[in-house]
Amino acid sequence: MRLGIIAPALPPQRDGIGDYIVNLVQVLKAQHSIAVFIPQERTFHPIPGVEIATPFSYSHPKSVLNLAKVAADYKLDWLLLQYNPFSYGRWGFNPWLPYAMRAVKRQGIHFAVMFHETFVPVLHWKFAIMTTWQRLQARELWRASERCFISIEAWWHEQLARWRGGPRPLHLPVGSNVPYLGIPPDQARTRLSIPSDTLVLGYFGTVHGALLMNRFHDALKRLQSRSIPSLFLYIGPNNQEMCALFDNLPIIAEGHCPPEEASLRLSAIDIYLAPFVDGVSTRRSSYITALAHRLPSVGTIGVHTDSLWPPANGKAFLLSPVEDEEAFLDAVTQLALHPERRTAVGLEARTFYEAHFRWEQIGAQLISHLAQEVGNE
Repeated sequence: MRLGIIAPALPPQRDGIGDYIVNLVQVLKAQHSIAVFIPQERTFHPIPGVEIATPFSYSHPKSVLNLAKVAADYKLDWLLLQYNPFSYGRWGFNPWLPYAMRAVKRQGIHFAVMFHETFVPVLHWKFAIMTTWQRLQARELWRASERCFISIEAWWHEQLARWRGGPRPLHLPVGSNVPYLGIPPDQARTRLSIPSDTLVLGYFGTVHGALLMNRFHDALKRLQSRSIPSLFLYIGPNNQEMCALFDNLPIIAEGHCPPEEASLRLSAIDIYLAPFVDGVSTRRSSYITALAHRLPSVGTIGVHTDSLWPPANGKAFLLSPVEDEEAFLDAVTQLALHPERRTAVGLEARTFYEAHFRWEQIGAQLISHLAQEVGNE
């Protein structure tokens, strides 16, 4: 198959979708011809065996109309758009994108879309304005697509089902963007100068509005009140926000780091915290990375928690309703007091990851759906 992928960025840019693309094409390129198209403004590291081109500009949204000719020149079977509205225009505004994808189809090329985000919720007046055109764009891209993929199940029922004219979306989880290096926890803690008797709570990723930030502080404060030597290890770019949150409580926060260093720091964590306001889900690559690193974790169940999570609750992770902070803190305390339970939960976490989130599995699911569509025609 000749597959073209439209992406907002690639490494070395800090972009979660860009990291996703690199991991995905690494497992696809051995059997398929892959071309990746990114904006002209983005620098990129070459990917051996993958063609990379810059046929459109973020600063000039109308330039996405070039993609129809480019897709034809590359003689693609499928063009797959990796979609977050903010990736293709300021304020998430690019009304030419659906037209460009319909033009691609007129060239005899199949079009698919992967929704990493659809449109912003109405949380305040700015989002209330932006969501108007973002909803229209998402709807028209869905209607233009022959295959539609969503990173969490809930979007089908809560967003796309109210519309008509597009294919039924297919659930396609994301994977871990940080390779698990298997660094022993004691070695990782020695490298970070963390005492062996100190219990480490941790979080990996950016700070954003979907996090119940107070849970980080309250969990550490709870352990400190029980006289459990403990600290918080933050791995990500938002040092100032995190340090301000913890006041005088012990925290290690040293900024963004490359994947190898991130893996080392993850290996030093005893209990990973995932207090998402919408619940853990299959689009939270930061949390999936924690599962890949065999970390016992405490998270939340919310409106975006997919159906695959509850059956493993209590075995591969400890999840509680998002509104029940006391249950969340009790789960942290129980893991802190029982190291053998932490070990068992961590091993089950890796098993859960292997069953659902390996890149080989995600790539195979994607190609299977695309190949079926081509075969039917």
